[in-house]
Amino acid sequence: MKRSFILLGAALAALAACNKVETVTIEAPGEMAFHVAANKATKGAELTGTLMPKEWGIYAAATQKSAAGLLENPNFFTGTEKMFSTNEADPTGTDSRLWRAYPSIYWPIGGVRMDFLAYAMPRTDHNDIASSADAAADWTAFWNETETDAASRLSFNGVDTYANQVDVLYGVANDQTSAANGGSSGSTAIAFNHAQALLIFNIRQQKAIAEPDFVNIREIGFYTEDRVKKVREEQVLLAAGNASSLTALADEDVTLKTVGTFTVDNSRNNLLASWSALESRKENYKMPNFTDSTPKISASNSVDSGSSEAIKYGVAFTTQSEYAQLGETLLIPEQPKVNFTITYTLGGKTYFYTYNDLRGMWEKGKKYIYNLDLVVDEVVITESVSDYVESTHVAGL
Repeated sequence: MKRSFILLGAALAALAACNKVETVTIEAPGEMAFHVAANKATKGAELTGTLMPKEWGIYAAATQKSAAGLLENPNFFTGTEKMFSTNEADPTGTDSRLWRAYPSIYWPIGGVRMDFLAYAMPRTDHNDIASSADAAADWTAFWNETETDAASRLSFNGVDTYANQVDVLYGVANDQTSAANGGSSGSTAIAFNHAQALLIFNIRQQKAIAEPDFVNIREIGFYTEDRVKKVREEQVLLAAGNASSLTALADEDVTLKTVGTFTVDNSRNNLLASWSALESRKENYKMPNFTDSTPKISASNSVDSGSSEAIKYGVAFTTQSEYAQLGETLLIPEQPKVNFTITYTLGGKTYFYTYNDLRGMWEKGKKYIYNLDLVVDEVVITESVSDYVESTHVAGL
């Protein structure tokens, strides 16, 4: 550790009523670095487990305070946010890696306190920070440093989460000191949480069906009851040879909220993170489709990746001894649960089944796995013939 020596001259020493020289030793400021603390409470979105891959970046803002907690520097980093990354290999056990800024940033001396507000995402998905609070439609960070200190508030405004499937994390570390976190091996721990909820659908067919009558899952959609009713009525009209009268899908026909603003408020004693201004979009009405190749099983899923598989939408399948993941997973904003409608074909006919879900919330940081059991029984007729009953009629003459 480099040491700096400050020699107090004779003029200052005379004030001490004795003629001597004092030597004051000041530790060189340590480099500022983070390490990711495990947060088991939010384990299990698309970033599975508690280890952040080295392809990700931590984007942090910092506020400097005095040892007494008084604000001194509302925006410690130049340009508000600073990226911290690591070149160390991903660990297989406890994460002991340090995430550093390049070029390095050092702790101020003098017992100051620092507040950190941070988010994390794959570096390839990162966008330049927003200059205004206007909706960006993607995961572009807006720091509210013009209204308060930089580490107090962060928002992602008007994000279309369906079109931008990015597992964004957020976390804070307040009242951090160089004495506790500086030095050659010191670091600041940040426990990151998932900003979204995760939906996963699995499927299993309990009885084999011969071709060409496979059950064929066409879609898992999030429609209003009125829309499902109109779709059913349309099927009847078409079967009778009538022309189609179904109106085009509109935003108000979709129940799943996929657009909104995510805000992290670090200005209070307890961290607040919430979604607001949620909207439905007609383009985001169903679980994502797979058309080119068989999707991979999500590491967050409960199915056995060694014995199961993922199934494309529209691909018929036979009996599964294990659940198979159905199409892609979906990250969504926190919101009240809504019903979903399964569209499938069987024997050349199209059917609709709406699952009446339990009331509750799809909470951020949690995964929701729906295991669909298709119990398809053959239509069997057992005949029973009643004998004629004698009935004698007397005709009057």
